[in-house]
Amino acid sequence: MIRRHLSPDGTNSGLYVTDALYVRALTGLTPAEAGARLKSAVNIYYDPFYSPELANSKVNLTGGGKLLPIPRRGTIFRFQ
Repeated sequence: MIRRHLSPDGTNSGLYVTDALYVRALTGLTPAEAGARLKSAVNIYYDPFYSPELANSKVNLTGGGKLLPIPRRGTIFRFQ
């Protein structure tokens, strides 16, 4: 995903890549299996409705990324 936003110095200096991947379902994976099998340097967001085996788990991935549930409507999505 590419977004245009202000740089830290407050100027509009161009495009930045947001390090995230959004998937609808990761079926058949438990949190332990996801942590062992998935490798990613970016965060992977999944829909917990279509991935019940993951049970809204947050998993650290090899490579520095995380496996995270997509927040439901009405929640605040905070980027760090």
